[in-house]
Amino acid sequence: MRAESQGLRLILRGARLRAFSGSPSVLAASLTHTTRWSRRLATQTLYDVANARTVAAAAAAFSQHRTDMEQIQSVVRRYADRKPAPLPLQFLNEFGHLHSDSKRLLAASWLKDELPVRLSRRVLELELLPRALCNMPSILAVRETYRASLLDIVTFPSLDAGGGASATATKTNVAAFGALLESIYARHQHVAHDVARGMLELRAYNPAMKLESDAKLQRFLDNFFRSRIAIRLMIGHYLATRDAAAHPSRIGIVNRQCSPAALARRATAEAQELARRYYRQSVVPEVCVLGHIDARFPYVDEHVFFCLRETLKNAMRAVIEKHADDRLGASYIYTPIRVVIARGTEDVSVRVTDNGVGMSLRELPVALCFGYTTAPPPALHSREKSNIFDNHVQAAGSIAGMGYGLPLSRLTAQFLGGDMELMSMQGAGTDVTFHFPRLPTA
Repeated sequence: MRAESQGLRLILRGARLRAFSGSPSVLAASLTHTTRWSRRLATQTLYDVANARTVAAAAAAFSQHRTDMEQIQSVVRRYADRKPAPLPLQFLNEFGHLHSDSKRLLAASWLKDELPVRLSRRVLELELLPRALCNMPSILAVRETYRASLLDIVTFPSLDAGGGASATATKTNVAAFGALLESIYARHQHVAHDVARGMLELRAYNPAMKLESDAKLQRFLDNFFRSRIAIRLMIGHYLATRDAAAHPSRIGIVNRQCSPAALARRATAEAQELARRYYRQSVVPEVCVLGHIDARFPYVDEHVFFCLRETLKNAMRAVIEKHADDRLGASYIYTPIRVVIARGTEDVSVRVTDNGVGMSLRELPVALCFGYTTAPPPALHSREKSNIFDNHVQAAGSIAGMGYGLPLSRLTAQFLGGDMELMSMQGAGTDVTFHFPRLPTA
């Protein structure tokens, strides 16, 4: 309408030019004025055309985005409607011996079919969370991580290129799929910390919220992390079979000679370093590894290590903070934390004992709930900024303030048929005992 009205004005001025054609000065002035209006009209017309194109492009992009999202949701729902296949312990043994191309193809094909079911169910669960939590930046990032991995797998071409001359192509496809799984495994490395961060963001949004008393959220977190353990076990086990020749003592991710003592020492080194950085002091509690330190049994090293590291982090904090008022300087000696290993006929047990602050009878029932902690939460900044939370994520997580170490350790121990027991006396300390079953290695 604006361009049309300006065009009408130009026509009217043309008529005036003709009316004053006998006066050179008036004619020159009118020509100058008309030329300015012509330039303005041309500029405005170009702007309107460009703006119309931008609007049209934006509308087309929005329409395409909506179509894409509808297609993605269709894929999510289609796979989420299927039930995940059972994951018995025999899976570790059967998929740990992939000595032929046909077995590798079979294992890769099973993963290509099964992983989308598990990934899509997590996407759907994240979308069905309460709106306040669902819209937290870190939860949105986790959802996009699972969605991206789902789409990467379902859009991957068929692994089996056919028989005969296509055997080489099939082998190439399987290798490429292995590389994709490796990238997905790395992509999901910090998902647990991102979920924990999402809960902290929710608490910042709603300080009155008590995550540990929300039964629905606790069930969601329990299912979510249990599934995450399964997905990482499946992918990690398959990827580990590629280096079977270099690790003869292993069956995929299972170490036939898993050493709790060696893993306890490794976990101790990480927990002590975190304590030094977190409390900014050079002296931290020592850890004594006792009992059957020569015990060896078939198990997943990463599971034992995770459980011990998280427990030792808690023990370090409990001991240091109990004696915060007693320290007289850098020479202060803490009472050592004890790790006792017991070798049984069916399982291997590991107990971590500290003489820290302990827990009251009221605290014990919620100590294994996700999000429960007596420590102040880590500072929340923008995801781009470097902060104590993100720095400690790179070094096995913050020593305190998240409330995920114990419940995740319990899930990890239980996943392969083991368990975790917690006993504590306020003012005396805490005992955490893990039972790890011997896995079949036939």
